[in-house]
Amino acid sequence: MKLTLVKVAVIAGAAGLVVAALMAQRSQPADFAPVPVKKTTNKNVSAEERLDALARAQVWRAPKVPVAKARLSAPVSQPESISCRFLITELNGTAQKFDCALENGDQIRVKYGRT
Repeated sequence: MKLTLVKVAVIAGAAGLVVAALMAQRSQPADFAPVPVKKTTNKNVSAEERLDALARAQVWRAPKVPVAKARLSAPVSQPESISCRFLITELNGTAQKFDCALENGDQIRVKYGRT
């Protein structure tokens, strides 16, 4: 399916309208103040419970693989870049992603951003 520039512009404009409508729904009045959450915690701890918690507490554990020997880079078999064709599909969830068709016809989902 080939997209013309006009179709891409219409899709982008529609997406912008949807985002603007969602942002307008979420806006709060200027005098809106959130209700503080009252935390209820039991601060009465017996001496035995305290000593047990201190005995089990751990601040730091040595890693299974020493940092000097750890492989922190991408696997050698992973390509630096790929070439694919953008696909317009309906996606669920909140992660930033898109579907893409590889040159051999396989379809992949590309996730990007900090999710």
